[in-house]
Amino acid sequence: MKESDLESVLAKYPDLIEAGLILRGRQVTVYGRRMDLLFDDEHKRKLIVELKAGPIKDEHIGQILSYEGMLLSADNPDIRVKLVGTRVPPNIRKTLDHHGIGWKEIKLTSLKEFLANKGDNQFDNLFEDEIYPSVKMAKNETNNNAYINSTKGGIMEGNTQQAPLRLITPRERIDIFPDDIKKVYLEMQKRAMTFGADVLIYANQIEKSLCFKARYTFAEILYQPKKGCLRVLIRRECFDIPENTSVEVYGITVTRVPDKYLWVLDLKLELNKNSPMDGVEKLLRQSYKAVSETA
Repeated sequence: MKESDLESVLAKYPDLIEAGLILRGRQVTVYGRRMDLLFDDEHKRKLIVELKAGPIKDEHIGQILSYEGMLLSADNPDIRVKLVGTRVPPNIRKTLDHHGIGWKEIKLTSLKEFLANKGDNQFDNLFEDEIYPSVKMAKNETNNNAYINSTKGGIMEGNTQQAPLRLITPRERIDIFPDDIKKVYLEMQKRAMTFGADVLIYANQIEKSLCFKARYTFAEILYQPKKGCLRVLIRRECFDIPENTSVEVYGITVTRVPDKYLWVLDLKLELNKNSPMDGVEKLLRQSYKAVSETA
């Protein structure tokens, strides 16, 4: 079954995902990202559903985490995100639960039975060629072992023992930094971890950056070799900085990126060994307060 076919079934029967959903759109663009399905839930909140016609894998976790910072803003904190796949392996379930990401497993056998009970033969042809070779499933099981599976001091560590497809860990990303930049980053991370017990560090698998997250992402850090600095993006809540303007805040130049980018993290800092870390900490803390439930 193709993802577009699964999408058609769930658009017709959204209760398979959860009760009380009302379909608002298919293949909708939200903050510059194309999403499979958009619903209103029973509490009138927006629910964005990402579909996988097959097992949810480790790379899908990194993908959904990178979406989260763009999709969830303080202006609309009630948007929900959910991963739906025809198989969610037990290890992946634990990781999704750990990060508070909603998920739903809808097996093809259950889906076929559901449609039969409904007397709906519109989708019968979708199941004619479905096979479940044990070798293929065993291979998928192995690949799914490479995932973010633990936190040590808030830093997510990847299990690298088996599959070639795996998530890059924060530690691996930090290790490529020059010594002076690594020192700046580690001091920034150390201070951010004092903000609250809800702070986590993860490696963005798409943007090749590092992110600080509480309820939502509040900072994204990318090493820029040509400039010899760290580009840090934070949230603009609590700051009154006009679009396309740079101002000095706590001794640091802060630039607001153009609104056309639709970035939730739309204030940019460029940090090096000479940046005042007390000022950096204050900026990060304000961004953290905009998203944390404990701040």
